Amino acid sequence: MNDTPNLELPYILASQAQKHVTHNEAIRALDCLVQLSVESRSLTAPPASPVDGNRYLVAVAATGDWTSQSEKIAAFQDGAWAFYEPKEGWIAWVADDHELAVYSAGAWAAFSGGGTGGSGDITELDDLDHVGVNAAADSTNRLSLKSPASLFDNEGAGHQQKINKHAAADTASVLYQTNYSGRAEIGLAGDDDFHFKVSADGSAWHEAIKIDRASGRVDLPATNLLSPRNRVLNPMGQLAQAGLASAADGSYTGFDQWYALTQSGAITPSQLADVENGTPVMMRLTQAQATAQRFGIVQPFEKTAVRDLRGKAISVRFRARMSASTTLRWAVVEWTSTADSITKDIVNSWTNGTFTPGNFFLSSNLTVVGTGSLTLTANTLADCISNTIGTVSGSMNNLYLFIWTDSAQAQSVTLDIGNVWLGAGAAAPAVFDPPPPQSDLVNCQRYYAKTYPVSDAPGTVYGATGGGGPPGGFVWVTVNYAEVVDWLFPAAMRAIPSVSLYSPYTGASSKARVQNAGIDVAANTSAIGILHVYVQVNNVSVSANDIIYAHITADARL
Repeated sequence: MNDTPNLELPYILASQAQKHVTHNEAIRALDCLVQLSVESRSLTAPPASPVDGNRYLVAVAATGDWTSQSEKIAAFQDGAWAFYEPKEGWIAWVADDHELAVYSAGAWAAFSGGGTGGSGDITELDDLDHVGVNAAADSTNRLSLKSPASLFDNEGAGHQQKINKHAAADTASVLYQTNYSGRAEIGLAGDDDFHFKVSADGSAWHEAIKIDRASGRVDLPATNLLSPRNRVLNPMGQLAQAGLASAADGSYTGFDQWYALTQSGAITPSQLADVENGTPVMMRLTQAQATAQRFGIVQPFEKTAVRDLRGKAISVRFRARMSASTTLRWAVVEWTSTADSITKDIVNSWTNGTFTPGNFFLSSNLTVVGTGSLTLTANTLADCISNTIGTVSGSMNNLYLFIWTDSAQAQSVTLDIGNVWLGAGAAAPAVFDPPPPQSDLVNCQRYYAKTYPVSDAPGTVYGATGGGGPPGGFVWVTVNYAEVVDWLFPAAMRAIPSVSLYSPYTGASSKARVQNAGIDVAANTSAIGILHVYVQVNNVSVSANDIIYAHITADARL
């Protein structure tokens, strides 16, 4: 063998004369082929004034001194052209194209880095530690690119960009940063639901949109616009349709959907407006008894309204303040009986951190989902944000949220509650978003409805003389003295309600007002199903074409 197997460099043989010639020929070949960089690969004829040492890739259909040398490496060495036959896989830097060229299948082509296996392509670039394009890659960012833009084009009908994760609890997401600090993230973040999150500092994150993987349901954790994430009705006490009045244990406070909790006697509810920018309305409960006692508030959740919470983790939040330093307790409890009736005496059932069921409900058919506490400094607003307090069982009927003072409080001590939230998920919203007023009213009217304006309590007196009728009154014109008419409820009630009738001009119950005669007359009223109520007047003082006014309330609360 006279030549090397790869570069075909001549060996110096033992009996060879003028060994320097063979040696210089090998050195000349090495000078051409090692660290191969050529001037061009587009010329079919040699340049007019070649520079000694310049190399070229001879283009197809070569002429002149390059005739029959197409695709070879031409090197101008010692005043003459030398040609070298490339081998499969050789790579050369092409100066005028500013690119690498690779020799494959008998031809030179631009190096594309592993395309389809055609001429000039490298078919595999696998198991690289990392790759940086105009940037430094590292062990975490193994592919790093610094560029004004990047393009992922289609080859065929379309293009998919895939981000895969190993397990459901892992993350597969796209993170958007400012100065390398996270500001927004979209993707599968910790589960298989699709999340949209934002952050002001890269540390505290707020979830804006969540799409359920099973149903496609869109949830807005930071708002209440598209889904009833917050199951609490009247969460700030902004609605008080039944009127605020002294409330004993187990009776409604007047705040829609909120019961009173007391050890004995009653508490006095009132409404606070413009508490602060973030809490425009709060419910105030005043301890009205001379004897110190614990007190609080509770909201029941009808089973049909929370049925989808079964088997799910839930979270709780609320805003609170007291006029005395104390600790608040809260609890979420399932009622596993089919009966709706309960006793509300939770303040006497809490003993050393546990419930005594017999004092809590009429029976022990209950499951405590979660409990917690909130320490309050006197006259200071504080937030309770309790994440993943527990999981609702599969047999739950109704659900209840209780908030009460852990210790007995003196007379005239006030407890303010607002921004109450209960819903599914591992995290309560960091920022409370109040419900749209109209939708909250309609939801509350499923349980309590009236013909009075929202701000007026039942029995409100509007004056003893006629002229146009009372605000929001139910008005009809008689055909004869025995008249039966219907009033449609503003929303379908939870159940057939109990109904009451009031004279608008005197506030008298079970009375209607005859405008023409200027008198109250007895009237009968009763609900017909969950959609409407009838009113009947049967009195000799009523004549045909009389105008009659009345106000009605309908109560279907739990």
